[in-house]
Amino acid sequence: MTISAAIAKAKRLGRPLEQQQLPKWQAPAIDLSDLVLRECHFSGAVLSGANLTASKWLNCDLRGTNLQGCQLTGASFIQCQMDAANLCQLDISNCHFIECNLQQSHWQRSRFARCSWMQSALDNSQWQGSVFERCAINGGTSQHIDLAHCQVLQSAFTRLDLTKANLSGFSADKSVFAGSLLAGQNLAGLALPRCNFDSVDFANANLNAANLAGANLHGARLTAANLDGIHAPHLLLLDANLSHCSIRRAQLGSAMLVKANISHCDFTASQLRQSAWDRACLSTVNCQDADFGFARFEHCQGENVDFRHCHFDHARLHGAQFANCRFEGTSLKKTYPTDVALLAAQQPYLEQS
Repeated sequence: MTISAAIAKAKRLGRPLEQQQLPKWQAPAIDLSDLVLRECHFSGAVLSGANLTASKWLNCDLRGTNLQGCQLTGASFIQCQMDAANLCQLDISNCHFIECNLQQSHWQRSRFARCSWMQSALDNSQWQGSVFERCAINGGTSQHIDLAHCQVLQSAFTRLDLTKANLSGFSADKSVFAGSLLAGQNLAGLALPRCNFDSVDFANANLNAANLAGANLHGARLTAANLDGIHAPHLLLLDANLSHCSIRRAQLGSAMLVKANISHCDFTASQLRQSAWDRACLSTVNCQDADFGFARFEHCQGENVDFRHCHFDHARLHGAQFANCRFEGTSLKKTYPTDVALLAAQQPYLEQS
């Protein structure tokens, strides 16, 4: 029986297409829509442009298969072998890959909407120039994945190891990266506003001049990271570890650093107006020329902090404790008298009005 006859019979009877052998087969106009395919072998086949809408693939061999430009909307692939498959130039929605082997697969210049890749192997896969909207990539492996110039919108890339990924020109908005690894990554200048980086490891990462406006870095590890010049108003750093960070000339207005670990950091000349430092611990920190106007330091603890030439105008310092800190040239205009008195009793170098 020819493959066309087998497909027609499977559709007519409403049964799965099982254990078909199709090595190096070519049929660009094939229609496999709505079919269930189980343990079929399409290794090396050319299915480019085929209609695979709403098809279901179970434990199939698609290694090296050409699926470029296929119609895959509503399709699902479960425990399939898809190493080195060509899935470039797709425009699909509601397509799902579950526990698939997708190593060295190609997805360049594609658009995905509401698609997912769950617990799949994505090592060395290529996605350059693709767009993800409301998609999810969760778990699995992702070593050396290439996401250069990808756009990620309202999507979730969670529990991924992206330490060796190519993220040049990458951008994301309103997306979730919770639990992922970005340690040592070069993220300089990237646009990542309103993203959720809860508990992400950014240790030694370069975030110079990145856009993190409204981002959530709750519990993130930023040890020795470079955040110089970041644009990050309303940044959430609750319980974050900022030890040995460089955050010079940063825009951090209304940032939340509540309960953060801030040791051996450099905030020189940063704009921190209306930021919140409640119950944060500052140790050996350089804050020279920083603007803390209207900031809140309630019950904050600081030791060996250099606040020279800072602005604390309208700041709230109730319950704050500072030891061995420097305040030469610092202004606390219109700060609460009780708070000023508290500081003045500890340090003599304050300008008040």
